[in-house]
Amino acid sequence: LGSATRPFVAVKLAVSMDGMIADSQGSSRWISGPAAGEWVHWLRAGFGAVGSGAHSVMHDNARLTVRGACQPRVAPRRVVFDRQGTLAASHGILDWGGGAPTIVVTGPDTDVGTVDGWRGNGAEVIEAATLDAALNQLRQWCDSILVEGGGRLAGSLWREQLVDRVYQVQAPIWLGAGVPAWAGVDAQPLDATPRWRVCSTRAFDDSAGVLLELEP
Repeated sequence: LGSATRPFVAVKLAVSMDGMIADSQGSSRWISGPAAGEWVHWLRAGFGAVGSGAHSVMHDNARLTVRGACQPRVAPRRVVFDRQGTLAASHGILDWGGGAPTIVVTGPDTDVGTVDGWRGNGAEVIEAATLDAALNQLRQWCDSILVEGGGRLAGSLWREQLVDRVYQVQAPIWLGAGVPAWAGVDAQPLDATPRWRVCSTRAFDDSAGVLLELEP
């Protein structure tokens, strides 16, 4: 899976029983429990990059780094998908502290001043009209990426058939309303929708939930 021109793409989401990745106030910490959180850092360590949508990065002040006992030999690149150019040039995720610079993926119409601000704070910038084109450019920096949020980005990757693996932590909670996982996925008749293969499952503990690992 993946290809010679784009990285292998995995999507990781923690999801409530009614399909939400955040509550009605936008809070997603923590849908899953500590055991699942420790596992996520182990998972990140095996990828060349860790990515997220700009909204999730800004709302959660995400660092997209590997922390804890498992430390990779080479730290994964951090990738922010920001088609509209909403990430402030002063955001802490651009402070790469002598390691690998953060990569910002944006659309071709993003304001030049915004792009210059990102670059001025050490970021690499990919400007592309489509996710496929952006991933093709990203291939020069990494051969795999773990995308952790949000729902719109996950849905867009799925619609464009750019997802090679899914890690979904099903948490034992119901939210009633909130931010949906896999937002924007087109309606599919039951007898025509692709059925993915369950590669493995794992129960964390009573509060964290169950991991489903899926491939097309």
